[in-house]
Amino acid sequence: MTSADLQATIAHMGVAARAAATAMARASTAAKNAALLALARRLRDGVAELQQANHHDLEAARSAAWPSRWSTASNSPRR
Repeated sequence: MTSADLQATIAHMGVAARAAATAMARASTAAKNAALLALARRLRDGVAELQQANHHDLEAARSAAWPSRWSTASNSPRR
């Protein structure tokens, strides 16, 4: 991904986020609650896939720029 691609992607995400915020502001409490419950269900259903992707990302970060900053005992950068 080029810098221009990244900038365009981030700009698109900003536009989408503003549109979603407007829609959520207009939504009823029941609709917001239903959306939150659906999101929670999707997160629970996809936990194994999310954990695998997170592990992959952490391994990539560890092998990248600053591997010495990462603790081997946790999934967090050393402070």
